[in-house]
Amino acid sequence: VPIDDGRTWSALQRCLGPERSDWLGQGKDQASQHDRPYSKLELVQAWRVEHPLLWAKYQVEKGKMRADIEAQSIPLPPIEIRPALAEATSGLPGHCDDTVRERYLLHGTRPELVLSIMRDGLNERFTSRAFFGFGAYLCEDACKADQYVMPEFVDARNLSSELHQVLFADAKQWPYPRGRVYYTFLCRVALGHCARTKDGDWTTDGHQVWATAKNRAQKRELDVAPQSSPPMRFHSQLVEVTSPEEFASGTVPRTSHRVERFREFVLTHADRIFPEYLLAVQRWQ
Repeated sequence: VPIDDGRTWSALQRCLGPERSDWLGQGKDQASQHDRPYSKLELVQAWRVEHPLLWAKYQVEKGKMRADIEAQSIPLPPIEIRPALAEATSGLPGHCDDTVRERYLLHGTRPELVLSIMRDGLNERFTSRAFFGFGAYLCEDACKADQYVMPEFVDARNLSSELHQVLFADAKQWPYPRGRVYYTFLCRVALGHCARTKDGDWTTDGHQVWATAKNRAQKRELDVAPQSSPPMRFHSQLVEVTSPEEFASGTVPRTSHRVERFREFVLTHADRIFPEYLLAVQRWQ
């Protein structure tokens, strides 16, 4: 459903504000070099994904998480996301359920995957490069989401594609963008009990992140949270930033798996993610 109210549109545009505009288009994970240099991500169209069955599936998973958390005697650790994104999403309709540490996060994608995500949600089984384990990856900075998008050229001559028929079927009523367009999902994510780590192997308090497994089963399921009774697995993984000072000290090998600019959120069960908004974005200078 196209977004037509100004308050929601303004909130979604603010979600695209990067922490540092000079980081746009930079980084080893940058998939598309189009439109460089650019210093802004401009929202040119947005839709709310209305999928009752997918939403019901997400609510069932949240209910299971809530029951598991309430059965514990250990407290649920807090999770704070980047203040600018938290402020922006506070302007969206509804609220986030803090009992399961529900937050809004971003996921950049390719045009050919948009319809399948709208229909089936994100799928952790399609992870091809498990840098911090197999799972669905999300972020809190649009600059990071922008690293994983690829462009699609939109004009009046190619509105016959399946994706455009879905998104721009009402082009006469809803103006469609022209030129190169990139797609990012703003998702509701139930983070629950989160394993905080800097290398994807050990938590910051010295517990292993992943369940012990053999061969191809490694790094596919998170370990049991320490002191949980009955045993409860971590619901998500948060990869924290390693500072330049930590690298400079020599205690962190440059070859180790670390993030230097953007925190990453990894979920091994994508049922805990609901892709609520689809954003069509253009890169502007």
